[in-house]
Amino acid sequence: MDNRFPNKILLGLQEGDCNLSCPKCYTHGENAPTDKNRPVETMPFESFLKLCNEMAPFRPRVTPQTWDEPLLTPNLFRYLKAMKDHHLVVTMDTNGVLLNRNNRKALLDLKIDSIFVSIDATTRETYEKVRGKDTFKLVCENVEKLISERGESELPRIGVSFVIEEENSHEEEDFVAYWKNKVDVIRVNKVFSPLRRVEGVKHEESRDTCWSLNDSMMIHPTGKVSLCCVDTHEEVEIGNAFESGIAQLWRHGKFEEVRQLHENKEFSKVSICENCNLWSNDLPVKESDDEYVTVRTDTHYYINRRDRINSAPKTNRYLK
Repeated sequence: MDNRFPNKILLGLQEGDCNLSCPKCYTHGENAPTDKNRPVETMPFESFLKLCNEMAPFRPRVTPQTWDEPLLTPNLFRYLKAMKDHHLVVTMDTNGVLLNRNNRKALLDLKIDSIFVSIDATTRETYEKVRGKDTFKLVCENVEKLISERGESELPRIGVSFVIEEENSHEEEDFVAYWKNKVDVIRVNKVFSPLRRVEGVKHEESRDTCWSLNDSMMIHPTGKVSLCCVDTHEEVEIGNAFESGIAQLWRHGKFEEVRQLHENKEFSKVSICENCNLWSNDLPVKESDDEYVTVRTDTHYYINRRDRINSAPKTNRYLK
């Protein structure tokens, strides 16, 4: 079997809908790189099953959303059950607003592998600035209840995330201090601009083939494929996974062409790659003590509780 297959697949079960209005959002907010409107679209279930059948032998990590809120997806748990029935590793990012009792129970019963909740604040005032609405108390309570209801079960792995921006940077340390003994993992990353850049990248001269080109694929509800997770507006034409299949698109055509350009350091020949520096989160430095394993890159850091680290997906590229 040819094992050249994405390690991670971002699967847009539904796109174009969100229940928050974060200014930094890469698709719904001021940080979007284009003015292109995204219609609300849902992936046909039969087309989705076709993808599941192709993915199953390779067992990639599948995230059931791109840049939208997954808990708004109609019949979401039918899709999630099918993924788990195909023995896929399922990891979810959510804003946590809809993590009500019924949704928490469904996620726990399905043993979703990982759930990250984006919070970005430690106070109601800051939360409203960075997330666009006043749901801070609700989201924090939902996370606390999810942790309690999971108990000592290994799955799902539960994490919270914090995107550093001007309005909330003063709360970063308090955020980490509050959550580090409650959740399994904390993710902190710098906000990036419409040019796909973050500040403080230290290794510009060592730029090489972007890790994403050999790791991840994004598939939209129509089956269209994007070059990477920040090509959410489909600026690079790859093809359609429903028509060609994931493996065919991954191993040939535009993906291979862009990989070759990166290997030749001809980054400027790919419009979305020319100014991007998000490739730099593939240079991790790991620090460990008795309680935590911390992994840092120029763009992110993760604080993993050592006593819960076995719940991390085996495909986690920072903990290999």
